[in-house]
Amino acid sequence: MFSYYPRSAAEFLIVAEALLAILSLPSAPAALVARVQGALEALARAYVDAVANHRAGISAQDAARAARDVADTACDRKGMAFIQAVKYREGGEAVLSELRQSWGGEAPNLLFARPDADQVATLDRFFALTDARADLSLPKNAYEEFKAAHAARDTLSAAVKTAERAFAPAYRFFIRELLFNEGEDTVRDNLPRFER
Repeated sequence: MFSYYPRSAAEFLIVAEALLAILSLPSAPAALVARVQGALEALARAYVDAVANHRAGISAQDAARAARDVADTACDRKGMAFIQAVKYREGGEAVLSELRQSWGGEAPNLLFARPDADQVATLDRFFALTDARADLSLPKNAYEEFKAAHAARDTLSAAVKTAERAFAPAYRFFIRELLFNEGEDTVRDNLPRFER
Protein backbone atom coordinates (compact mmCIF):
# COMPACT_ATOMS: atom_id res chain seq x y z
CA MET A 1 0.00 0.00 0.00
CA PHE A 2 1.26 3.49 -0.79
CA SER A 3 0.15 7.10 -0.51
CA TYR A 4 0.98 10.28 -2.36
CA TYR A 5 0.33 12.26 0.81
CA PRO A 6 3.32 12.93 3.08
CA ARG A 7 3.00 12.52 6.83
CA SER A 8 6.39 13.24 8.35
CA ALA A 9 8.76 16.17 8.08
CA ALA A 10 11.12 13.99 6.01
CA GLU A 11 8.32 13.13 3.57
CA PHE A 12 7.27 16.78 3.28
CA LEU A 13 10.83 17.70 2.40
CA ILE A 14 10.95 14.95 -0.25
CA VAL A 15 7.80 16.22 -1.96
CA ALA A 16 8.81 19.88 -1.74
CA GLU A 17 12.18 19.11 -3.33
CA ALA A 18 10.48 16.94 -5.97
CA LEU A 19 8.11 19.77 -6.89
CA LEU A 20 10.99 22.19 -7.32
CA ALA A 21 12.92 19.63 -9.37
CA ILE A 22 9.95 19.17 -11.72
CA LEU A 23 10.25 22.81 -12.73
CA SER A 24 13.71 22.24 -14.18
CA LEU A 25 13.09 18.84 -15.79
CA PRO A 26 12.71 19.09 -19.58
CA SER A 27 10.84 15.76 -19.55
CA ALA A 28 8.20 16.94 -17.04
CA PRO A 29 4.71 17.21 -18.53
CA ALA A 30 3.84 20.81 -19.34
CA ALA A 31 0.49 20.56 -17.54
CA LEU A 32 2.27 19.40 -14.37
CA VAL A 33 4.84 22.19 -14.56
CA ALA A 34 2.06 24.75 -15.05
CA ARG A 35 0.22 23.46 -11.98
CA VAL A 36 3.35 23.57 -9.80
CA GLN A 37 4.34 27.11 -10.82
CA GLY A 38 3.00 29.94 -8.72
CA ALA A 39 1.67 29.56 -5.19
CA LEU A 40 2.62 25.90 -4.72
CA GLU A 41 6.14 26.57 -5.99
CA ALA A 42 6.48 29.47 -3.53
CA LEU A 43 5.22 27.35 -0.61
CA ALA A 44 7.54 24.46 -1.55
CA ARG A 45 10.50 26.81 -1.83
CA ALA A 46 9.63 28.44 1.51
CA TYR A 47 9.45 25.01 3.14
CA VAL A 48 12.76 23.83 1.65
CA ASP A 49 14.41 27.11 2.69
CA ALA A 50 13.01 26.85 6.24
CA VAL A 51 14.29 23.27 6.54
CA ALA A 52 17.71 24.33 5.19
CA ASN A 53 17.88 27.20 7.67
CA HIS A 54 16.81 24.88 10.47
CA ARG A 55 19.46 22.35 9.48
CA ALA A 56 22.08 25.08 9.37
CA GLY A 57 20.94 26.13 12.82
CA ILE A 58 21.07 22.55 14.03
CA SER A 59 24.55 22.14 12.57
CA ALA A 60 25.65 25.31 14.31
CA GLN A 61 23.95 24.14 17.47
CA ASP A 62 25.66 20.75 17.23
CA ALA A 63 29.00 22.47 16.84
CA ALA A 64 28.20 24.67 19.81
CA ARG A 65 27.18 21.66 21.87
CA ALA A 66 30.41 19.95 20.99
CA ALA A 67 32.09 23.04 22.48
CA ARG A 68 30.24 22.65 25.82
CA ASP A 69 26.70 23.44 24.69
CA VAL A 70 27.15 27.19 24.43
CA ALA A 71 23.57 28.22 23.63
CA ASP A 72 21.97 26.15 26.38
CA THR A 73 24.60 27.18 28.89
CA ALA A 74 23.97 30.84 28.05
CA CYS A 75 20.24 30.39 28.62
CA ASP A 76 20.86 28.54 31.88
CA ARG A 77 23.21 31.31 33.05
CA LYS A 78 20.67 33.99 32.22
CA GLY A 79 18.08 31.98 34.10
CA MET A 80 20.28 31.59 37.16
CA ALA A 81 21.21 35.29 37.03
CA PHE A 82 17.51 36.14 36.94
CA ILE A 83 16.76 33.82 39.87
CA GLN A 84 19.64 35.27 41.89
CA ALA A 85 18.44 38.81 41.16
CA VAL A 86 14.94 37.91 42.33
CA LYS A 87 16.18 36.20 45.46
CA TYR A 88 18.74 38.75 46.58
CA ARG A 89 17.58 42.07 45.10
CA GLU A 90 13.93 42.22 44.14
CA GLY A 91 11.44 40.09 45.97
CA GLY A 92 13.38 37.76 48.15
CA GLU A 93 12.44 34.22 49.01
CA ALA A 94 8.69 34.91 48.87
CA VAL A 95 8.73 36.01 45.20
CA LEU A 96 11.15 33.23 44.30
CA SER A 97 8.78 30.72 45.87
CA GLU A 98 5.92 32.12 43.77
CA LEU A 99 8.00 31.87 40.58
CA ARG A 100 9.17 28.39 41.45
CA GLN A 101 5.59 27.14 41.35
CA SER A 102 5.39 28.34 37.72
CA TRP A 103 8.09 25.87 36.67
CA GLY A 104 6.88 22.94 38.73
CA GLY A 105 8.38 23.63 42.14
CA GLU A 106 11.79 22.04 41.68
CA ALA A 107 15.11 23.65 42.48
CA PRO A 108 16.51 25.90 39.71
CA ASN A 109 19.59 23.73 39.21
CA LEU A 110 17.30 20.73 38.52
CA LEU A 111 15.23 22.78 36.08
CA PHE A 112 18.30 23.80 34.11
CA ALA A 113 19.68 20.26 34.17
CA ARG A 114 16.64 18.90 32.30
CA PRO A 115 16.94 17.83 28.64
CA ASP A 116 16.38 20.73 26.22
CA ALA A 117 12.91 19.69 24.99
CA ASP A 118 11.61 19.27 28.53
CA GLN A 119 13.24 22.49 29.69
CA VAL A 120 11.80 24.45 26.75
CA ALA A 121 8.25 23.27 27.48
CA THR A 122 8.59 24.06 31.17
CA LEU A 123 10.05 27.51 30.51
CA ASP A 124 7.35 28.29 27.92
CA ARG A 125 4.80 27.67 30.67
CA PHE A 126 6.86 29.63 33.19
CA PHE A 127 7.10 32.71 30.95
CA ALA A 128 3.38 32.59 30.11
CA LEU A 129 2.41 32.41 33.78
CA THR A 130 4.94 35.03 34.86
CA ASP A 131 3.96 37.46 32.10
CA ALA A 132 0.34 37.18 33.23
CA ARG A 133 1.22 38.31 36.76
CA ALA A 134 1.43 42.03 37.40
CA ASP A 135 1.83 41.66 41.16
CA LEU A 136 5.39 40.31 41.14
CA SER A 137 8.41 42.53 41.64
CA LEU A 138 10.94 41.23 39.13
CA PRO A 139 14.33 42.44 37.91
CA LYS A 140 13.12 43.50 34.46
CA ASN A 141 16.47 43.43 32.59
CA ALA A 142 17.45 40.00 33.93
CA TYR A 143 13.97 38.66 33.14
CA GLU A 144 14.02 39.99 29.56
CA GLU A 145 17.54 38.64 28.93
CA PHE A 146 16.50 35.22 30.24
CA LYS A 147 13.37 35.27 28.09
CA ALA A 148 15.34 36.30 24.97
CA ALA A 149 17.92 33.55 25.50
CA HIS A 150 15.12 31.02 25.85
CA ALA A 151 13.30 32.27 22.73
CA ALA A 152 16.46 32.03 20.64
CA ARG A 153 16.39 28.24 20.99
CA ASP A 154 12.92 27.98 19.40
CA THR A 155 13.05 30.39 16.46
CA LEU A 156 14.31 28.10 13.68
CA SER A 157 12.10 25.19 14.70
CA ALA A 158 9.03 27.44 14.68
CA ALA A 159 9.87 28.67 11.17
CA VAL A 160 9.87 25.09 9.87
CA LYS A 161 6.52 24.33 11.51
CA THR A 162 4.97 27.47 10.03
CA ALA A 163 6.25 26.64 6.54
CA GLU A 164 5.01 23.05 6.86
CA ARG A 165 1.54 24.19 7.98
CA ALA A 166 1.31 26.41 4.90
CA PHE A 167 2.71 23.84 2.47
CA ALA A 168 0.83 20.71 3.64
CA PRO A 169 -2.77 21.67 2.70
CA ALA A 170 -1.64 23.22 -0.59
CA TYR A 171 0.21 20.05 -1.53
CA ARG A 172 -2.74 17.82 -0.57
CA PHE A 173 -5.04 19.94 -2.72
CA PHE A 174 -2.50 19.83 -5.54
CA ILE A 175 -2.41 16.02 -5.46
CA ARG A 176 -6.22 15.69 -5.42
CA GLU A 177 -6.57 18.18 -8.25
CA LEU A 178 -3.80 16.53 -10.26
CA LEU A 179 -5.28 13.05 -9.81
CA PHE A 180 -8.66 14.34 -10.95
CA ASN A 181 -7.48 16.42 -13.93
CA GLU A 182 -4.32 14.67 -15.15
CA GLY A 183 -4.78 11.11 -13.91
CA GLU A 184 -2.84 8.79 -11.67
CA ASP A 185 -0.22 8.01 -14.33
CA THR A 186 1.03 11.60 -14.24
CA VAL A 187 1.14 11.60 -10.45
CA ARG A 188 2.76 8.18 -10.18
CA ASP A 189 5.38 8.91 -12.83
CA ASN A 190 6.40 12.34 -11.55
CA LEU A 191 5.84 12.63 -7.82
CA PRO A 192 7.03 10.76 -4.74
CA ARG A 193 4.84 8.18 -3.02
CA PHE A 194 5.24 6.65 0.39
CA GLU A 195 4.69 3.14 1.67
CA ARG A 196 2.14 2.84 4.41
